[in-house]
Amino acid sequence: MGAEQTKKVEDLVLIDTLPFDEFELGLLAVLRHFSKSYTVPENQTWQHAYLIAAERWGERIGLSTAYALMKVIQAVSRCRPNGLHVQDPLCISARKHATEDEIALIGMLHHMRRDETPQARNFIQTLAYGRNDPAIVHAGLSFASRFSLGKRRSANSSAKHMLYVVG
Repeated sequence: MGAEQTKKVEDLVLIDTLPFDEFELGLLAVLRHFSKSYTVPENQTWQHAYLIAAERWGERIGLSTAYALMKVIQAVSRCRPNGLHVQDPLCISARKHATEDEIALIGMLHHMRRDETPQARNFIQTLAYGRNDPAIVHAGLSFASRFSLGKRRSANSSAKHMLYVVG
């Protein structure tokens, strides 16, 4: 089949060892289906990507998450004629491991969401074969802006006395 099935387990990383949050780990299944749709378009696995995102985060958040992630994958795919090397999204045993490309893409978003530019730049260069591709940067920053973590507040912050509406 494709490059995603030629990877040996030694070339993969256990997902449990990655520093990503639950949201970012949830992106892996969506990423894999979108990537598969580029390599085998007749399978139309992009539909699975949207369904998984809607089920995971609800339609309002999930569909916009999938759409924003698709834009990132499109930008990366323009730089990489052979596409991203990803795990088979339908293989149960593959769900425990991530490829270098999957880690690079999620790692880029992880650092962009935290406004950690130098670390994000390293992953961009991995994805774009040593370049800082402007399309990848733009798509990644758009995603990170929409799904940012925001600034952490200090314990001394006056904002700790906020009012909340509870319904």
